[in-house]
Amino acid sequence: EAGKSYGDGIIKEYSKRLSNELGKKYDTSYLNKMRKFYGLFQKMATLSPQLTWSHYCELLPLENIDEIKYYVQIAEANNLSVRGLRNRIKSKEYDRLNNKTKEKLINKEDTLVSDFIKDPIIVNNSLNYIEISEKVLKELILNDLDNFLKRLGNGFCYIENEYKIKIGNTQVITVLK
Repeated sequence: EAGKSYGDGIIKEYSKRLSNELGKKYDTSYLNKMRKFYGLFQKMATLSPQLTWSHYCELLPLENIDEIKYYVQIAEANNLSVRGLRNRIKSKEYDRLNNKTKEKLINKEDTLVSDFIKDPIIVNNSLNYIEISEKVLKELILNDLDNFLKRLGNGFCYIENEYKIKIGNTQVITVLK
């Protein structure tokens, strides 16, 4: 009866063969990644020529195909390095998108910049404040402004000071100008 270990002997054998024939180390974990890669990415129409094997290795631990497609898309669109992609995955960027935005992405509907504002937005408490008031929050954001804006996503820019803007018809927020 074939179980979860079906194919392990074959993978071990091919690991030895490939390592001997090609002179590179094709250990069983590497070949298992290749097998998982094939299984996951046969579900996708095409692979991105912009992404490397290292990019895909970062995506292999993910189980949700929609999440993988999201990270492939943002890696392509933003020309992310492997480190940049790893940071996006580590910050759970996809998980912090709201369900409506995820549905739009799955159904390939048009999205707005506001759809990609993550919830929650992560602010680095580098000064180790215990209580965070609005003034302290502003200080924390300004101390780590580059990373804060990167976590927000694309379509945001830092201009200079503060001013109020309207989003839609009702919501008024204060934005760094």
